[in-house]
Amino acid sequence: MSGSATGPLPSTASLWPEPTPLDPRSAPLPRYGTGSLADLLPAVAAGQEVPGLSSDLLLAPADRVCVFLVDGLGWELLRAHPDEAPFLTSLLPSSLNGSGEPLTAGFPSTTATSLASVGTGLPPAPTACPATRCGTRTPAS
Repeated sequence: MSGSATGPLPSTASLWPEPTPLDPRSAPLPRYGTGSLADLLPAVAAGQEVPGLSSDLLLAPADRVCVFLVDGLGWELLRAHPDEAPFLTSLLPSSLNGSGEPLTAGFPSTTATSLASVGTGLPPAPTACPATRCGTRTPAS
């Protein structure tokens, strides 16, 4: 059943324009080891001066850190709607070691692989996350 007590729900097409498809030739490549989601928590730990940890993703030393992750809130969406998140938008110019470039997601860029990379500090394939098997089928158990 669709709709509500006051009538049918509006079409999402009337709320948001159809997104422009990303040209695969201009898609960013994952920067594993220097600027991907997998590098985030190791950089946080190195910034907290945890012995034995280092990272090419440099963060200022800190005794406390809060990692704020919003699933689906990507770089392009934030740049397209700066008034919706002004504080987060204000941080963009200082991102990725002050370069103003985004951290990259791994491949495939799904929630499952991204969270596995954030949590383990590894690119998607070594996490053994099943979602990294692009184009293959797992036999039914």
